[in-house]
Amino acid sequence: MNGDGHMTVEEPADLTQQIAQLNYAIVKWLNINLKAYGVTATNYFYVMKINEHPGVVQNQLNEIIKVNPSTVTRAINHLIDDGFIVKTVDPDDHRATQLSLSPMGEQRAVEITAVLDKLNGYLLDNAGQSLPPYDQIINLRHALTGID
Repeated sequence: MNGDGHMTVEEPADLTQQIAQLNYAIVKWLNINLKAYGVTATNYFYVMKINEHPGVVQNQLNEIIKVNPSTVTRAINHLIDDGFIVKTVDPDDHRATQLSLSPMGEQRAVEITAVLDKLNGYLLDNAGQSLPPYDQIINLRHALTGID
C-alpha cells in the first residue's frame, strides 16, 4: 500500500512480460476498432498484404507473411467466404491461384488503414522517444488505456 491507503501495482521487471502485455493491449484495441469492418487483429493483416500485392500467388503470400501455410490458407478461405478476397486462376500457371481484393475488400482496406494510422500515430506520440526501450514499452502499454 502507498501512503494514501491505496494498493500500488509494480511493473514486472521482465521485458518479455512487458512486450506480451503491450501485445495483448494492442490486440484488444484492434479487435474492438476493427470489428465494424468485419476483420480482427489476426486477419486484417492478410487484407493489407493482398492490398499491397494485388494478384499475389498464395505461395508468395506465405513467404511474405512468414506464417504457417495452413494458417494462411484458413485465413484466406475465411476472407474469401466473407467477400474480402477474390481468387482467380493465374494466366501464366493454371495450377496457381492469384489473390486480389474484391471491391468491398478494397474499401475495407482504406478503412482499416485509417484505424491503423490512428493507432500507430497514438503509439508514436506516447512512446517517450528519449526513454530507454523498456520504459517506452511501459508507456505504450499504459497509453493504450487512453486511446478512444
